[in-house]
Amino acid sequence: MAKTKAEQRNQDQLAEIARLKDDYIRYFEAAPIYRMAAYSIGRDEDTLLTWRKEDPEFAEKIRRAKATWALKKIQATRDTKFLLERILKEDFAQKVELESNQPASISFTYVLPPDQHPPDSQATPGLAEIPRPDHQ
Repeated sequence: MAKTKAEQRNQDQLAEIARLKDDYIRYFEAAPIYRMAAYSIGRDEDTLLTWRKEDPEFAEKIRRAKATWALKKIQATRDTKFLLERILKEDFAQKVELESNQPASISFTYVLPPDQHPPDSQATPGLAEIPRPDHQ
């Protein structure tokens, strides 16, 4: 039975999305930067976020690509601490949490460069530093 034009168009769109996902993974394996990888295939970050939510296999490929990239860089660099703090910030960078006693309290994380001194608790009362795993 012949496919309708709508069925063929849908099949073509699915094939194009599969190709774009493969291209995204190839870029991400070389440079795991979500925004740049999305731009490299002509899509925005929101589209890729949707794809990751709707396609667990694709999301897993992205996680594996990032882990593989990190391992390669760790094996190839002498200053792994710098690399991990800069590139894999969410897992390795020093974090400082600030809280306010104002009615509309805002909490955020500021990543200090590795050569920065920790905040002076006497100069900034109420500032709590979250200890880094390597400083405990």
